[in-house]
Amino acid sequence: MSLWLSLERRMLVLIVLASTLYSAVFSFLSYMNHFSFRTLAGDLGIFNQALYSSLNFGLLFYDSVEFGSHFQFHFDPILFLLLPLYSFAQTPLLLLVIQSFALGFAAVPAFLLSRDVLKSNFLAFLLSMCYLANPSIHGVNLYDFHPDCFFPLLFLSSLLFMERGRLIKSAFCIVLALACKEVAAFTVAAIGVYAAWAYRKEIPWRLLAKLKLRNAFSSRRLLFAVLMVFLGAGWFAFSSQLFPPIASADRHAFSWSYLGVGISGVVKSFLTNPVGSLQAAFTPTSSKLFLLKLLYGKYLTDQALLVLALIEPYMKTIYFFELFSPFAFLPLMSPAALLPAAPWILLNAASITPTHYVAVGYQYPAILVPFMFSASVYGVKNLTSLTRIVAPKISPALRLVKAAYAEGRVSFCLALLMLSCSLAGFYAWSPVWLVEGATPRDHIIHMVASSIPPCFSVSTQNDLFPHLTPTLDLYLGHYTFMPADHYDVVVVDTFSPWYYLSGSGGLRMFYDLLAPSELVTGLLASGNYTVLFQFDGILIVGRASLT
Repeated sequence: MSLWLSLERRMLVLIVLASTLYSAVFSFLSYMNHFSFRTLAGDLGIFNQALYSSLNFGLLFYDSVEFGSHFQFHFDPILFLLLPLYSFAQTPLLLLVIQSFALGFAAVPAFLLSRDVLKSNFLAFLLSMCYLANPSIHGVNLYDFHPDCFFPLLFLSSLLFMERGRLIKSAFCIVLALACKEVAAFTVAAIGVYAAWAYRKEIPWRLLAKLKLRNAFSSRRLLFAVLMVFLGAGWFAFSSQLFPPIASADRHAFSWSYLGVGISGVVKSFLTNPVGSLQAAFTPTSSKLFLLKLLYGKYLTDQALLVLALIEPYMKTIYFFELFSPFAFLPLMSPAALLPAAPWILLNAASITPTHYVAVGYQYPAILVPFMFSASVYGVKNLTSLTRIVAPKISPALRLVKAAYAEGRVSFCLALLMLSCSLAGFYAWSPVWLVEGATPRDHIIHMVASSIPPCFSVSTQNDLFPHLTPTLDLYLGHYTFMPADHYDVVVVDTFSPWYYLSGSGGLRMFYDLLAPSELVTGLLASGNYTVLFQFDGILIVGRASLT
């Protein structure tokens, strides 16, 4: 018994060790992912080049993929805090390690929150292990680098401080989360609504009803709730005014434009007609097909686009299952705690962009998982409280049933159920099974990439881009508004599908971007360029003068 008590007191140490192990393992997996050419320009390459340009050239997070400051597309000033770390090792590998540790150590506030709510170190340990086994988190970890990786750590910490009544610390974590991406503003506003509900017994509603605002706002809880709502709305308005393209209908609301014009129209649609908006989200329509054609018409046939539009409702149903099943659907037992996640669950479900409604493999679930985890914890608490009320009303003859509902027994069973579901999700659809080591051919491509002088102007493809950074004069494919002979060399892998693709759908919308194959064909036809190196599909095309 003394050994068990001693072990239970050290559960926090065990979860720190588990977080460290997770971070180390996923740093290694990310390293393998990178060197087997599974990282891309659209995310890892962008941030690596943006940090490099800021640190060495004084440019405001410039990258050549977005052809200007990254802040034109997303306002994530937390990148300023990464600059000191990046100065020690200017390599994309550092960003992958930072991401793994940020996601891994979010298990610590997850443990502390669970312990505070359920009053058990052991239950908290089981539940925090569910977080580490969650396949959605693995998908965030192994999909390039995104500032979204800080959301679980910061939002779980803010919820922990809210639970403890330390509202200033909670607000500080929330401000840092806002700095990760401007779209977190919707979540922060929803946190304010959730705080008003969570603190409803402590907020002086009578004073508010009588418009005695001065006395009402003497309540720290009410002040915090209102501040979060205004902070969320104000932050999005501020970032939109600072960088107008962020709020443009083309940038952020395109995936939802069948619901309204611009981001304000989409939000208005959900607020004024939530049922109708959800029905539209799960109904194939001609307007959705038109939008899909704008996004993917260059690469998919009309028949393929029609199939994508028709299966969209089924894919969204699978999305909800994949999102909730690792938590054993326990978040549904505490719907109020799901309020902060509601804006992005609804927006992802309503989007026509398939990557938005995929629960594993992209960065989008990072903003949802912390609130789904906390809702699971409160769901366990709610179910336990419910059984304590129901059990005494059961027939006295059923003593075994009563014993089954003894204090702590239900919580343990629910935590074990959630851990089982998390592990099942890990084995069923975690992306760790897709990680492969670098092949001999991959090593040859690395040697070719490292042989390119840094002073050269280079064009390359999506999966080679991160391996040629950091440098400023590196481009993805070819922007048609640039001179065709701008590049000294073009480095491509003709066996890769990215040789024939010009990047993400978003880039194709904003720029007339040629695929590397189109660029290579045009340059060789001009007579001013020649093949400098060719081996096993690896191709370097350079100026004829370089020979």
